[in-house]
Amino acid sequence: MSDPATVARVRQYLVDGVPFNHMVGLRVIAADDASVEMELAERPDLLNHVGTMHAAAQFGLGEASAGALIVAALGDLVAAGAIPLLAEATIAYRKPAGGTLRAHASLDGATRERVHAEFTGAGKARVAVAIRLTDAGGAETTTLETSWALIQRRS
Repeated sequence: MSDPATVARVRQYLVDGVPFNHMVGLRVIAADDASVEMELAERPDLLNHVGTMHAAAQFGLGEASAGALIVAALGDLVAAGAIPLLAEATIAYRKPAGGTLRAHASLDGATRERVHAEFTGAGKARVAVAIRLTDAGGAETTTLETSWALIQRRS
């Protein structure tokens, strides 16, 4: 179930706080401590040469959704100075993507606990986040596998 305070925190950090995400029009639809959903509406300036959603726009939605999940699921670490950085990503374009796209990302409790322990002990941690993009009909269009590094902000 979505938590309004988490949605607001994610929106502030990932949409309002990252000019690129704001420029392309990403929207936080739902967020709680285990999952995030974001949307990107189709616009003419986000299309490619064949009239479907540009690959870079799809990647941007997926990458931002993974970052949003880290802010939602590990918000206490981020608030305490952890900086999430994308370290690696692979993407698979499954079918042409058109219309409003929705990104889905989640993180299980065991992974959240492991990341907390690693970060608390070493001041850094790694976490993998998988993202699914679906079209308005619910068909999967794109998948991403991302790896994030959390590092301690230096004073």
